[in-house]
Amino acid sequence: MRNTLIALLLLAASPAAAVTVTGISASGLNSGSVFNAAPGLLELDVAIYEFTPIVFTLLGEDADGGSFAMNAAVDIFTAVQLGKNVGKLSLTLGGASFITIGGVVPAFSIPGLELVGNTLTITFKPDGEAFGVLLGSLGGGSDFRIGVPDVGQPFTLTFNAVAVPEPASWAMMIAGFGFVGAVARRRRRVSVLCS
Repeated sequence: MRNTLIALLLLAASPAAAVTVTGISASGLNSGSVFNAAPGLLELDVAIYEFTPIVFTLLGEDADGGSFAMNAAVDIFTAVQLGKNVGKLSLTLGGASFITIGGVVPAFSIPGLELVGNTLTITFKPDGEAFGVLLGSLGGGSDFRIGVPDVGQPFTLTFNAVAVPEPASWAMMIAGFGFVGAVARRRRRVSVLCS
């Protein structure tokens, strides 16, 4: 309880940074747009049709850095477009950092979260996600909080989706491991016979 209160006080004490979206880069049918970019809050809409990255280039506007809240609606159309569900969705910050991880609410799957450095990976279980995911308060949870660099320092937020491996891919990988194991076992047996 005490740690929660301290964390809330620290968040309240950190200045709410203003941030501007200076560019959105998406290839193919993928797209990204901004719902709202008010001081202290950034709300994004991301549409994923293909397994290529969507990059938001942002610019901090406050001299003392600070942090801002971020939430996003991520619409997934890969099942319709490519016949494949999204197995993982990663959010990577370049030049900024996650302060807190907000709520993650997928439509039809169970999420697993892993934060390594400045990359948050959301793994959708058991069969991937075919519809969409709400990040932050859009899903009824708390927003993500992102620490920003000083004024004039650009940074990026990249959304990247990875497909669920197909059963044939799994079968090929398992067969490959079996083959490597058989070769290693045979080599060990041959060396024992020669000794």
